[in-house]
Parts: sequence; structure tokens; C-alpha cells
Amino acid sequence: MKFHPPIIERGKDELIEIANFPDKWQPETVEQAKAELVRRGVSSQEQEKKIEKWIRDSKAELKCEMKKRALVKYQPIELFFMFIRLPATLLWGWNLKREGYIKLHKQRLSVIALGLLFYFCSILYISWSAPVTEKARLKLIQEQDISEWEKSYYGETRDSIEVKNPSR
Repeated sequence: MKFHPPIIERGKDELIEIANFPDKWQPETVEQAKAELVRRGVSSQEQEKKIEKWIRDSKAELKCEMKKRALVKYQPIELFFMFIRLPATLLWGWNLKREGYIKLHKQRLSVIALGLLFYFCSILYISWSAPVTEKARLKLIQEQDISEWEKSYYGETRDSIEVKNPSR
């Protein structure tokens, strides 16, 4: 099988990667890489040292990346929109801490707590103030003097009963 670039032309590091991480490569490629490493005289100890170095480097890179992620935080406008879209905020984004975004996670939890408190207080205020305002409205209606309106609408009346003509 022909590869581009051919296995023979590849560098030692790439051949070590192909030979030692077979999940990423076709079986024929892995076999050819192992044969080429033997042909070049690269020992298994040398390959193991190279792999250990790669693993150390990747762990150090990951650690550095996690430190950077831990310091990332939301901008104020993003926090505002999270507050406004509280239901969506509740449904998505629960994996921030697992991915290393510690400050984002804490800010998100704060916005959720403030949002829930705001909505709870709003509902409480509306439920307590509605009966009071309705009572005030009914009292205002009761206190209104509508005698002028009654005269214009019903005509002259006495005690809300029309005066009947006695001649009839």
C-alpha cells in the first residue's frame, strides 16, 4: 500500500507515533512504521523515552491550559443576558466546572441564585399586592358620587324610584 508521504521518508518521531499509537492508523501503516524503525535501528527503550516525554509535555500543557481556564470569567453584559434568559441558563452549561472553568461556574451559579431570588420576590410581590390594589379600586368605586350621572341617564328620581303621576 502506498502512503503519502511514503513511510520511508517520514521522520523518526512520526514513525514512533505511528508504531506506538495504532488506534489512529491503519494496521498496514503500523507494521510498515515498526519495520522502518527496526531498519533505522531505533530501540524500544528510545521509543519509550520519547513517548514518556510526549506524555509529560501533554500533561504540562493540560495543566497550563487548566490554569488559564480557571481564570476566565464572564463579561458584565454576558451576565446580564444570563440573568434575563434564566430558564436557558438553568438548562445548559452545567459542565463548566468539569472543563476547568472555575470562575465561570461560580459566576453562573451566582446569576442563577440572583435570578431565582428576583423571580421569587416578583411573584411574591404580585401575589400580595394584587388583593390590596383590588380592594383600593373597589373602595374608590364605592366612594364616587354618581348622582349627576344618574340624573342625566335616568332623569329626575327620588331615592332611585321614579315619581309616579297620581292623576293616572
